[in-house]
Amino acid sequence: MNNILTLNPSILRPLAIRYKFSLKTLWLLCSALIIFLIVFQIFQINEITKAGFLITTQEKQLSKFFQESQSLETNFSSLNSLTNLETLLNSLNYVEVGQVHYLRVPGSTVVAK
Repeated sequence: MNNILTLNPSILRPLAIRYKFSLKTLWLLCSALIIFLIVFQIFQINEITKAGFLITTQEKQLSKFFQESQSLETNFSSLNSLTNLETLLNSLNYVEVGQVHYLRVPGSTVVAK
């Protein structure tokens, strides 16, 4: 006895009809997908170049700000030196103190009414 397993073609027929694609439709879908991917790649390359340009400009500005910060620090230290403080005090008519005398108060208050 030959036991052969066969599939009933009447069961497979609705599946074949439901998912029937022509070769022209398949080529159309593939070409549309390829065109979409090419356009998407061009868009991504454009965004990457924009980001790279922004990074380089930001790095240039950062180095410029760093150099400006260094020059401001040196200017600040030169402006706050003791020689400049002496000239400022002389221009405001301050006089150097020779000797300091302290008053002793006998109570805890200085002025009472």
